[in-house]
Amino acid sequence: ASLVCVGPWICGYNSPSIQEFYKGFEEITKIAASQGRGEASKYCQTLKFLNPVLPNPIVQEKMKMLIEGYSFWRFTHENLVYTLEPSACEQLHKIGVPVLAVTADHDIPVCKEVAELLEEKIKSTKKVRFKDAGHLMFMEYPEEFNRIVLKFLGC
Repeated sequence: ASLVCVGPWICGYNSPSIQEFYKGFEEITKIAASQGRGEASKYCQTLKFLNPVLPNPIVQEKMKMLIEGYSFWRFTHENLVYTLEPSACEQLHKIGVPVLAVTADHDIPVCKEVAELLEEKIKSTKKVRFKDAGHLMFMEYPEEFNRIVLKFLGC
């Protein structure tokens, strides 16, 4: 009946910011395969596309714990993702339900771009941008996040 996209991402979208993001993931893959999970975790915590999107120290610490506990399995095994033809990005005009696109001032750049794209391509999109929040805005402002989503869903 509706679609809620938080820190949105879409297959088939391409931009300089997504290419930079993918470079970081390629390096994580190399490090995880050659040096193991511990080194991949250390590297992941230094990535500039992640660090500026976590301005809240409490959320930074939670993210650090998540990364340190992550297995990095996805980076050391074959990627079995299937893609659509035409891509999901090329089919946005087919979405006919209300869409909520949630992003934040300090979100990952490509996620902010995709929120703009959703608003541009899907007439029924309502975009919400959290001030002074990062990619994990739902952890930084859980009450406000829940209020916005529940209001959108009509709950």
